[in-house]
Amino acid sequence: MLHDLLEDCPAWSAERLLKYFPQDIVNDVVLLTKHTNQNYEEYVQLIYNGDSRALSVKITDLKDNMDLRRLPEIREKDVQRLIRYHEFWRLLSFK
Repeated sequence: MLHDLLEDCPAWSAERLLKYFPQDIVNDVVLLTKHTNQNYEEYVQLIYNGDSRALSVKITDLKDNMDLRRLPEIREKDVQRLIRYHEFWRLLSFK
């Protein structure tokens, strides 16, 4: 539930999360957060080298994001995103 919190909710920070969750959970949320100045390949490598819980969360997130049934129509940009997510999913799933 928390994996997109820091990306989607500017009012939240790691420091604020620490008031409600233990350090290991906050570390995972921070790891799963793609920062605006971070390139995609760097982000993929951080997740790949991260702990097993964060890895599991990201695999589940990618599976959900690859479900095209959630889209009212499929455009070229959706296909390109699906390809990128699928490559990331394969890398993490067969680690």
